[in-house]
Amino acid sequence: LNTTSIVKEYISFTTFGMNPWEFAVATNKSYMCLDLGTKSMEAELHKSNEKGGDPGEKLANATFSAKNVQFDAFRPATLDPKVFQVPSDCSYRPNDVVPIIVGCALAGMV
Repeated sequence: LNTTSIVKEYISFTTFGMNPWEFAVATNKSYMCLDLGTKSMEAELHKSNEKGGDPGEKLANATFSAKNVQFDAFRPATLDPKVFQVPSDCSYRPNDVVPIIVGCALAGMV
């Protein structure tokens, strides 16, 4: 009995090596970015017949850029597939300076 199997190759990318982490989004939010800029990601070559979790062959980092990006990271199965969740803009970075200043001012008044 002769059998033939087709082995395909594919490249996987990961953001785990990014510092700080990129594409962070809270549960029940979508990630939105008007200009993602240029990002470098770790890349590996895999074969379709390898076991899950195999490291693959390390490749040179892949560099890409994108604009007008939006995706749902953690999407409930009950949500309409044609609708995004409430967006969380990539340019938003929480600012801890204001609460610290207010806290110091209140402590000074006491």
